[in-house]
Amino acid sequence: MRFHLIDRVTEIDPGRGLRARKLTSHAEPYWRSARMPVPLIVESFCQAAAWLIYAGSGGRERGLVLQFGHIEAHGPVLAGDVVDIAVDVVSATDTSMVVRGTASVDGVIVVTLEDIMCAITEAGGLEDTRSTSDRQATVFAGTVVADTASAGAAA
Repeated sequence: MRFHLIDRVTEIDPGRGLRARKLTSHAEPYWRSARMPVPLIVESFCQAAAWLIYAGSGGRERGLVLQFGHIEAHGPVLAGDVVDIAVDVVSATDTSMVVRGTASVDGVIVVTLEDIMCAITEAGGLEDTRSTSDRQATVFAGTVVADTASAGAAA
């Protein structure tokens, strides 16, 4: 990922979901007005979904978006806003994952995304896996990782 739109992953539950943040600034090259373009908010969500697949596989797999279901914009993202991204897994197989989620600012949903289908492919088949691993160390610093084994044992 060369165009980084996720600054921090705050929580991950492999195979189930991920929470991430994007800090916005006028210093970023895509600002042409006071608002972050909706396609870049969608791209932020897709990058978060890709991190879910990559980290959940221990860096062995990557996600590639195949299809968008429904996307709806509800409000603006302005320079200086912190965008909270929530990605939830709807279904998954060995070769694909369907996710849904939201982008919100100050607890207010600005974009909803439904039925985003991702192909799952081997990470080694895509360029620059070392760069991705290096970026992961930065993006995942301080991430809360859900202990699904303990949660299942307690149920």
